[in-house]
Amino acid sequence: MVFPHKNPGKGALNLEEHLLISGTRQAIETAFGWLEARTGISEANKARSEQGLLQHIFASLVAVGLDCA
Repeated sequence: MVFPHKNPGKGALNLEEHLLISGTRQAIETAFGWLEARTGISEANKARSEQGLLQHIFASLVAVGLDCA
């Protein structure tokens, strides 16, 4: 995913920039909230390796796919 980020050194955002960032961040937060509610994906922070993290993520996505089917 590519999304705009705030630049702390830039100062205040104009209205157009604020709306773009707010809308994009809201969509991302909604998607992650949906994933968390269905998979408990935040538990992935307990993974001890990159392979364990990826395994947890893929297993969670498969579980969502099976639940939606």
